Amino acid sequence: MLYNEVMKKVAVKNKKTSLDDLSGTIDNLAIMVAKGFDRMNKRFEQVDKKFEQVDKRFDQVDERLKSLEYEQRETNRRLTSLEKKQGGVLESLDDAVTRNEFRILANK
Repeated sequence: MLYNEVMKKVAVKNKKTSLDDLSGTIDNLAIMVAKGFDRMNKRFEQVDKKFEQVDKRFDQVDERLKSLEYEQRETNRRLTSLEKKQGGVLESLDDAVTRNEFRILANK
């Protein structure tokens, strides 16, 4: 074989190897990117689950607050009713009992 023929075969072989290497590199890169997307999808799924849990907890807190607001309104209503009754009792006592009589009753 002549030198030029040998060099042509080596050059063709090198080109083939280069293309094969490049093809392998591209395949490896595609695999790496796919795995990266898979990892990100899994992480997003975890984040979504956490958000769902937080959302449920906020709903629970909201329900508790509504319950507390209702109980506070009911307590205020009852307290107002008691104050009105107490005011009426004190007015009737004031009409029926003099201050001195009240002091005597209070000291007993």
